[in-house]
Amino acid sequence: MTQLGIMIEGQEGLNWERWRAICTDVERLGFASLRRSEHLISLMGSDTSDRDCIDCWTSLTLAAEWTKTIQFGPMVSPLTFHMPAVLARQATAVDLLSGGRLIFGIGAGWNENEHQVFDVPFLTTKERIDRLVDGVR
Repeated sequence: MTQLGIMIEGQEGLNWERWRAICTDVERLGFASLRRSEHLISLMGSDTSDRDCIDCWTSLTLAAEWTKTIQFGPMVSPLTFHMPAVLARQATAVDLLSGGRLIFGIGAGWNENEHQVFDVPFLTTKERIDRLVDGVR
């Protein structure tokens, strides 16, 4: 059976009030899942200072509380933003809080500007992939 889910860009004007409404509406309307991006800033243009942007893992913790049936999770949590063991612990906690509804997605990270803005080293592609492989292990 085909199931339909929703994907939200968490850095493009999303605030806590909107996130709560989205979580409850996605569930009420019968969608199977809700996924969101994990970016630290807007990726749409150069002047992004006025766009709301909520933290991914805090928002997923709240989704666990605000919903009862839908699956949810990050499209990709870049391991360049996280220590793999700490991220695994966060994901486990959110999955337990939700009764096993977390869909866990991780990746290597790709947006150089986003890394520069937050002074996160932007490694070479090979280094980022190696970090991802090591993190999965």
